[in-house]
Amino acid sequence: MSSQFVIIGNPENRRGHLFQQALESQGQLAARVVSYERLLQDVDCLRDIIRPGDIVRIESPGENFAVEKGLLARGVAAAEVEGTPFLSLHQIERLEYDHGLILHPRQWYMGYCSLLIQMAKCLSGIASIRLLNPPADIRELFDKRACHARCREAGCAVPEAFPEIHTFEELLAFMQQQNERRIFLKLAHASSASGVVALHQNSRRIEAITSTELVNQDGQTRLYNSLKVRRYTDLKEIRTLIDELCRERVHVERWMPKAALSHGRTFDLRVVVIAGQARHTVVRESRSPLTNLHLGNRRGDGERLQELLGADRWCALMEVCEQAAGVYPESFQVGVDLLLTPGFRQALILELNAFGDLLPGILWEGEETYQSEINSLVTDYAGGKG
Repeated sequence: MSSQFVIIGNPENRRGHLFQQALESQGQLAARVVSYERLLQDVDCLRDIIRPGDIVRIESPGENFAVEKGLLARGVAAAEVEGTPFLSLHQIERLEYDHGLILHPRQWYMGYCSLLIQMAKCLSGIASIRLLNPPADIRELFDKRACHARCREAGCAVPEAFPEIHTFEELLAFMQQQNERRIFLKLAHASSASGVVALHQNSRRIEAITSTELVNQDGQTRLYNSLKVRRYTDLKEIRTLIDELCRERVHVERWMPKAALSHGRTFDLRVVVIAGQARHTVVRESRSPLTNLHLGNRRGDGERLQELLGADRWCALMEVCEQAAGVYPESFQVGVDLLLTPGFRQALILELNAFGDLLPGILWEGEETYQSEINSLVTDYAGGKG
């Protein structure tokens, strides 16, 4: 294979390290790495680093504070025009790292979009490269409202979405109007359950279940992405939490019940679709409505689930995931979150993820996700598809 891989990402991040290990295990040259920090200084450097025929993998820009500040700075102008709350350049310069603090995700997203647009322009001028996930797809996959709408329009089964919600009072009024007791509210531009709230109400009280920690400090309200799932029942706290999240743009949808494999735990699935084929699958079991594994949840018994469903039904579910990933046909891999309702009666697409293939230890035909991706690409190039 004459082409070489190029990773655009944060060099210290484990995603890049694991992909490099997968390349080595498959007998491939190590990837050249372009850091987001460098791109934020000079995006045109891509023209000097990436060569015709290269395979370009764009990784997540997360888990790097300098990059987060750089993307916030890029988003200042767009946030100012939009009129959303934002940090000024002076405020960004003075920021100090505060673990878990949720910092204006709407502004961050607009800054990332600005960078992705410039990256796309540079990459379009380099002949015969293979972009694994195009910048335009990444931009939309990072917008939960836009991605949900596109999936729905394409005929995918998704939970019913609410119109755009701006405040807690607006949310309550709409829930009352629709006689809706249970909803999921998500930051439109976030990942890893950041800013996700499962909210339900009855005649006596309202409860919000979330991994977001609400902190009042020096007269200011701050939200932190936590590893602990919390339950808020104080109406004032819930109002503050929802209002703060709504300021950053949210996606709200009906809270659909999940099926269970073991007593006291419900589950959903993360399915990685590679080159149009559903491959690696993990069952995510939880005692709370939030199933993300980093919240202390556990991997469920996938083999038992397949046995319960039967081969035909399992294949049909994988086809549902492939259909959803096919909404973005230019993306080589897509992480699909799939919900089954109790009794396995209904399958719904919850989310699509641009960077959803980090599943260490989950094998398909003896290969981890990155190995499977690399071998698919090597096979394509050997067959003349590159």
